[in-house]
Amino acid sequence: MSVVVEDQVVSLGKELRRGTAKEHTRSLHVARKTAELLRICVSTSRAQYPQELIVEVRKVEKRLAKEQPLAFAVGNIVRRVIKFVRDEELAEQQKLHQLEGEETGSSGGARPGGRDQVGNEDQQAGAQHLVNKKLEQLRQQLSLGQAMKRAPSLKSIFDVMGGSSDQEDETPSQVSQPQQQASQNPKAKGKANRSWRRKHLVIEHINDLLEDLAMSEQLIADQSLEHVHAREVILTFGYSHSVECFLTTCCLRQKRSFSVVVAEGAPKYAGHRMATVLASLGGPTAVGSGSGSGECINVTLAPDSCVFALMSRVNKVILGAHALLANGGIIAPVGTHACCVAARAHSVPVVVVLGIHKLVPHLPRDPKLDQPFRCYSHRTPGEISGMGETVGREFVAAARAGGAGRGQAEDGERGHSGAAAEPEDRQSGEAKQDDREDREGERGQAEEGGRGHAAAATAMEEEEADEKTPSVGRGSLGSGFELASINPAYDYIPPDLISLFVTDTGCHSPSYVYRLISEYFASEDHLLD
Repeated sequence: MSVVVEDQVVSLGKELRRGTAKEHTRSLHVARKTAELLRICVSTSRAQYPQELIVEVRKVEKRLAKEQPLAFAVGNIVRRVIKFVRDEELAEQQKLHQLEGEETGSSGGARPGGRDQVGNEDQQAGAQHLVNKKLEQLRQQLSLGQAMKRAPSLKSIFDVMGGSSDQEDETPSQVSQPQQQASQNPKAKGKANRSWRRKHLVIEHINDLLEDLAMSEQLIADQSLEHVHAREVILTFGYSHSVECFLTTCCLRQKRSFSVVVAEGAPKYAGHRMATVLASLGGPTAVGSGSGSGECINVTLAPDSCVFALMSRVNKVILGAHALLANGGIIAPVGTHACCVAARAHSVPVVVVLGIHKLVPHLPRDPKLDQPFRCYSHRTPGEISGMGETVGREFVAAARAGGAGRGQAEDGERGHSGAAAEPEDRQSGEAKQDDREDREGERGQAEEGGRGHAAAATAMEEEEADEKTPSVGRGSLGSGFELASINPAYDYIPPDLISLFVTDTGCHSPSYVYRLISEYFASEDHLLD
């Protein structure tokens, strides 16, 4: 792996792991960056054989998958590039077999006349080949003599025609001398060890792939006329850029008015963004349930709990997805499964809008797919509970209030026992009272002098209490209190809940996905070890 490729892999891996750039959180941009990185990897590779090039491409995939296992677009692009390499390797082998067949057919074909005739013809062919070889040597000498501005001698002509064996003995040594010089010269040796000669064809395929990715969303949006009709009620969940382009194109370019019910998509509430974008297309009359004049989108923002109640008024459900699996199921944001179940209960078709770069040759129970989901499919519990800000501080404040109450009760008991044990002698009582006043005065001075130390100690106690307050998904916030927070990121939707896939290559049913996998991926590359 070259230095340029190493730097590009490190840069893309950091952005995938941290998610700092907004463009790298989308599957389409991840696919573009991966394709550009693999184009650099293939162009700078010095591999002489296709298998060596495949190994280098797989190394890049392993590095990126380690940084972000849920970036399925990386595996998709890597498998497609490996498929390009394998196709060119197969084409090269077929061409070699064809040339070998033509050579064997021309030299060893069946000829009539028996073995003697075949032998005579072979001898004549050998003699003719020898004559042609001598004539070629004569032409070379004539051209050399013309270059030196002198004619060749008659002796050289008769020697060549007579077939002197000295030149035949010298030609192998003359041919072997450039080879020995090439082996001794390191520059000539580097030129001899060139890379795979069909590598430029793989780079052309990657360029075509980048063009397809650039046109992916536009090709999907152009199909909106076939699926969204006038005065329909469409329901979508959360936010998806593909769904936004799909509905926006239908409104602006196709000039159709329809209504959209947007579910909030808790806990991130991405549906708020979708509702804002769609409402801005139809002007001020687009928000709510009222109808506006002209071509616009009537947007209704609804909580996730109302999806089942609103499904009876919906004509179609249009959703986005994070990945498309081999069995026709999808991986989508959490809450999408409940929306699909409600659609099936009301016999509402579910249309999933996604690009073919999200296709993954994995099954739901595949170990290669299950392991990343166990580790990375949950978000921070702070999105749904906010334990460190609300619950924890309330319990710490209650614990402090209880400790203060116990301290006051103990002071009251001490005062009561002291009053019961007071002696009856007034003189001793007055003396003790004077001593008490003196001690109280000294104590007040000490308290005034150490007020700053007491405030600092109180602040330290509060900090220690805040540190003891748990801010993770599961922890004890007091005696007998325990809270567990689960915040999943994705849902798996089986293929029986999906009606149609709208991709950049056309519309497909869930049962057709296996054909897409065989078309875009090689069977030996389904699992990238």
